[in-house]
Amino acid sequence: MKINSLISVSSLPISLYLICLTMFSLLACGEAVIEDEETQAHAWDLIEQADGDGKADGVYSKFDPEWIVSDHFFNKSTAVTSEAIQSFFENSPYGRSWLADATFDGMPASKIIHDAAQEFQLNPIMLIARMQVEKSLVSATSKPRKSRIDFAMGCGCPDYQACSSRYQGFTNQMKCASETMRALYVDSENKATQWTAGKSARTLDGTYVIPANHATASLYAYTPWILRNRGGNWLVWNVSLKMYDYLAQMGALTSNEDGCVNATGRRFVGDPCACESDCGFWADGKASTCHVGGFCTIPCEGYCPDLSGRASTFCATDTISSLGVCASKSSSENGHCADLSKTVDTEIQRYIGNSGASSVKADVCLPLAE
Repeated sequence: MKINSLISVSSLPISLYLICLTMFSLLACGEAVIEDEETQAHAWDLIEQADGDGKADGVYSKFDPEWIVSDHFFNKSTAVTSEAIQSFFENSPYGRSWLADATFDGMPASKIIHDAAQEFQLNPIMLIARMQVEKSLVSATSKPRKSRIDFAMGCGCPDYQACSSRYQGFTNQMKCASETMRALYVDSENKATQWTAGKSARTLDGTYVIPANHATASLYAYTPWILRNRGGNWLVWNVSLKMYDYLAQMGALTSNEDGCVNATGRRFVGDPCACESDCGFWADGKASTCHVGGFCTIPCEGYCPDLSGRASTFCATDTISSLGVCASKSSSENGHCADLSKTVDTEIQRYIGNSGASSVKADVCLPLAE
């Protein structure tokens, strides 16, 4: 046997998780998962999907260590029904999964996963993908060893210690992982741990990452590894994306009827939005909002951050509030503002505030002043 390339920090339910933080720190509460032939990553999981337009309702189809999934995707508990999960297990990309016929305490595995996701308001796809990343349980076509099932999510298994019998069993594992993932998300919102949206932290493979949202911060708190092309959060990203796409092709995803854009691959300044969850990112240490002009923004004085592949930004004097807002410059990347239906190409003065920046103008995408 060998150490798994999916070495991960195991999730813990809130009670044990808080004890862990108090006594050691979260990173001490991990599990170096031992791998054998049954738990090695499936070949399908390791083929990176790089097709499409760069976004898939929250999972970006190009790996970005700062954006594993969107907050919207992470929190969308209604993404799939228990019936859709059952259909997925019956006709998965790996073939018919043993989970299609598995029951625990008289309840189908698909319903247990769905119910845990509903209780803690998580996207069920996050749990299905995590189960595959941790123990390759979805791709198993015959019933795996009991030890793999009993700790399907690696939850309650601190480093160098035996797994706690309190969290043993498939149902307990789904609830334990869901509760912990939610707790880690809330920790990011409250800036309670080192893995916080907008704050730099170091992964266990030695890379500094600034999570761009709470979902990504929580995933690094759960598994503080990148492990590009072989495990860690790269694998979480790749498996989540591919399962999402597969479910979409099956017609198994629920429709979006909340009035939001929902095209939430990595979001940034100047991206279209119809509600706050369409943005959901941190940049330059600030939380984003959806401007009434229908674009994502952050407040500014003098300067704004840029992101490769996006239109350059400018700290503009807002035509609505007269305060500083980051907006995208009029460029080919946004159709010279045509892609933002509520804005027009506007020459505007830089908002200087207390920054000491020079006084200049730029053509940016802003709504007309009322």
